[in-house]
Amino acid sequence: DGTFEGYGSVFNNTDAHGDVVLPGAFADSLAERKSQGRGIAMHVMHGFLGGDGLPAGVWTDASEDSHGLHLKGKLSGMDT
Repeated sequence: DGTFEGYGSVFNNTDAHGDVVLPGAFADSLAERKSQGRGIAMHVMHGFLGGDGLPAGVWTDASEDSHGLHLKGKLSGMDT
């Protein structure tokens, strides 16, 4: 049915550029979006590289847990 979940970011991991995302990094943004009733956009290729901002689906949940930014989503056009 096109649903999936996983981590958009994990905490305390050094990436290829030397950046480290710390716990709490997304808390304010998630709270602000929730209070305003705004979701997070899900675009083909993040809206870059020929994706032209085409929606890929919708995020049905986004929250921080002890591991990182946990996301649940549903891809468009996957209804069966």
